[in-house]
Amino acid sequence: MNIDKKISFCCLSYNHSAFVEECIKSIWNQNYNNIEIIVLDDGSKDNSFEIIQQLEKQSPYPMTIITQKNSGNIGANFNKLISKATGDYITFIACDDCFIENTIPEKIDILNNNDNIAFVCDSKIRAIDENNNEIKDYPKMKLDKIKNPSAKDILKHDFKRIHSYYIQGAVYRKNIVDAVEGFDESCICDDIILRTKIARYIIKNKKLKPKVLHKAGINYRRHSNNISSNNLRQIKAVAQYYNKYWTNKTIPKKYKTWVKHYLYEDNCDIEAIYNLFKGKNYKIIKQLIFIENIKKRFKNFFK
Repeated sequence: MNIDKKISFCCLSYNHSAFVEECIKSIWNQNYNNIEIIVLDDGSKDNSFEIIQQLEKQSPYPMTIITQKNSGNIGANFNKLISKATGDYITFIACDDCFIENTIPEKIDILNNNDNIAFVCDSKIRAIDENNNEIKDYPKMKLDKIKNPSAKDILKHDFKRIHSYYIQGAVYRKNIVDAVEGFDESCICDDIILRTKIARYIIKNKKLKPKVLHKAGINYRRHSNNISSNNLRQIKAVAQYYNKYWTNKTIPKKYKTWVKHYLYEDNCDIEAIYNLFKGKNYKIIKQLIFIENIKKRFKNFFK
């Protein structure tokens, strides 16, 4: 292994006091020497920052801590981490998740041995709950069924299924992340947009390709405070994604079904959905109105 190649671990923390120690120590357990750890705490209200400070004192690797008032802008926060990263390679994680032991060295080996590999990711995750119990029935990724997924496969699954792989645990060439200008700070979505930007970059640069390992690289934590559990936020985020990155493309069935199901939830914010889709920049509502029952839910807005 070429130990001269440095990897930057970009870690984002917000109210992760119960999990952040496990996350950082999972980096220490990667059996790789040339590591830097950069942690941004986005104004946590718990004692996450104090725990991170203690971990810095114990860390066998250089560790940089950034603290700030809460912004809630995941893309901007990851871009701030990227700006501090000095590694040849870069990986991202939220501090409620953690790396599976020795998942990173294998990916670095692949990148070291083939300059045409833009990044290495996993087609599986290990979903866990707050107590580290594995969630056995967690949905599997469709990408796992493809033998050697291409950048086009990734784009297709992100568009049609709103998911292809998890950026957590993936190892990217830092110069490619820089070339696509990292995350999109103007959108709520973070991971799906980075994946899309990098996949399109690979398609334009025909020598490049992704490498997908058919195994799990992270323990993905599911708990009551997951941002992804906020359905309205996720609907808004994907609406932004489609309208900015897939202009004039017909919205896929999966997204329509997702919004339809949300409209029938007891806590559905009808007004928020209407305001999201009513403007001239959003065409989704017109594609949803064909469902008669949804028309009834919106009847107060269509007088």
